[in-house]
Amino acid sequence: MKRFKLHWTNIIILILATVFIGSLGIGFLIQKNPLINFMDVYVYEFVANNMHSKILDMLIVPFNFNFLPWGGTGPIYLYFIILPSLVYLWIYKRSLFKWFIFTIIVALGLGWLVTLTDWHFVFRQRPFLVLIPNNIPKAMSDIWGVISSFPSGHTRDTAIIATLIASFIPVTILPAILISLFVGFSRVYVGAHYPTDVLAGLVIGFLSAKVSLILSRELQITYDKRKGVKNEGKPEPKSTDKVDL
Repeated sequence: MKRFKLHWTNIIILILATVFIGSLGIGFLIQKNPLINFMDVYVYEFVANNMHSKILDMLIVPFNFNFLPWGGTGPIYLYFIILPSLVYLWIYKRSLFKWFIFTIIVALGLGWLVTLTDWHFVFRQRPFLVLIPNNIPKAMSDIWGVISSFPSGHTRDTAIIATLIASFIPVTILPAILISLFVGFSRVYVGAHYPTDVLAGLVIGFLSAKVSLILSRELQITYDKRKGVKNEGKPEPKSTDKVDL
């Protein structure tokens, strides 16, 4: 019996369909399902009432509020995660350097497309506006207050970068997971998101990164084949660089 095997383009289409349709379905579900709303509110209020401390307040600041004047409104901490990875790849795995940049651009773009689609069809007020307000600075509350709570953009982007770095530099997989989870927790901690917003951000980010990795791998294979044809008859330099999908 012949084994059925999906082509990589079909895999990408399936993942994209899943993340687009799935995120919209979850968005509508959390608005209509009273049990999910109850659990969201319960967890949010538990964190707000029982888990705050001065130590966590200090640890969470750089992951939620920009501490540099040129940082804008985006998650500035990601620059301090991406830059060391770029330096490492440039020194030790230079053949993968351009593919790493490519996957970042593609994955962040996909993540934004999914989120913009969700925002168009699903709007959810931020928990700090309707529940416990927490300690969000007014400048940030004015910005976040007009943007839908679902899904979490900080968590999405962190999951994207963490997944890509762990794929290109496998030794970083544990720190990548811990940072993603901590950022997700911090979004609930400061009152910017409900737990389901964070879970959706993690899934969207992970799947967006996987799509970009599959696309990058296939383009790299095509590039290497064409390069091999051009250099036919010449010895190819050996390389142990690879990306873990």
